[in-house]
Amino acid sequence: MRKLYFAALAAVVSMTGFVRADEIIFKNGDKLTGKIGVLDGGKLTIKTAVAGEVKVDMKDVQTFSSDTPIDLKLADGTVLHQPVVQGKPGTVDLAAGGNVAPQAISLEAVKKINEPPIHWIGTLTVGGFLSRGNTNSEVLNAGANFTRRSEFDRITFDGNYNYSKAKDPATGVKSTTSDNWNTEAKYDYFINPKLYAYADVKVAKDRIAFLDLRFAPGVGLGYQWYESPDFNFRTEGGVGYFYERFSNDGTNQNGSLRLAYHVDKKLGDKVKIYHDLEYYPKFDGTADFFVTTDAGIRLTLTKSMFTEFKAQLDHNNRPAPGRQKDDTRYLVNVGWTLE
Repeated sequence: MRKLYFAALAAVVSMTGFVRADEIIFKNGDKLTGKIGVLDGGKLTIKTAVAGEVKVDMKDVQTFSSDTPIDLKLADGTVLHQPVVQGKPGTVDLAAGGNVAPQAISLEAVKKINEPPIHWIGTLTVGGFLSRGNTNSEVLNAGANFTRRSEFDRITFDGNYNYSKAKDPATGVKSTTSDNWNTEAKYDYFINPKLYAYADVKVAKDRIAFLDLRFAPGVGLGYQWYESPDFNFRTEGGVGYFYERFSNDGTNQNGSLRLAYHVDKKLGDKVKIYHDLEYYPKFDGTADFFVTTDAGIRLTLTKSMFTEFKAQLDHNNRPAPGRQKDDTRYLVNVGWTLE
């Protein structure tokens, strides 16, 4: 099926008289002509005249060529800015120019093509509703996430706020039923492409749970098992300090371990699922611990807009007196991607 698609696409391109520019030749003999874009995570993009932007697996590519200079980033960190011509299977030939002599480059040595500059990316989400009549209530939640990823490090900022108020139809008295926020700042330094050291701090407040402040800084190591535009999975372990101050019962403070993981996976072009978990077992010789987790599914609506459904759980094994151990939230949000 794939072969028929590329053959038909090549035929249409030929019939439309598309001027030859960059060209990809596949191991099965198929060809695509257009403008080579970015290679990242094993996926190479090429913008064609009739099919628009097409993503192909680099493992299926035999060789390729470009009629203008492109940036080739090699496994050893070298960046070459030259046109390339088709080479033997599994290679491209670097075109001569300037101080560069013609040479063959193995496709296995090419890690990135036209790597975009390092920049911040992020998301903003908001959700809520307003009801009047037999039910009189207001609900609002908002969130933000920003990440900056370079070859050697990653910086992440995250924050959420939840608020709700409802009026008792019998008494007419309005009361706040939810009022909490949390923030996190994290720095990851990559010792090698998989292993990294991190420093992390979380700050939170929950007025309904009598939590005046939660402060949890820590350091540790993480391992990036997979990292690509379509699938990411990492695990982390470290030590830190866990401080809680309750408005009705003083403070609770201990050293703590921190164990965590993050996973996200794209299902096609429109759907993404994700799950995060952090576990803090404390060093006080008891079974005291804290767990926070969220899982969700996100549906892309436009290039920069999406909607999502997510479930969040905070479990505090030693909550403030008179309060339950679990806080669970189910949220439906609309969001925007910022790049």
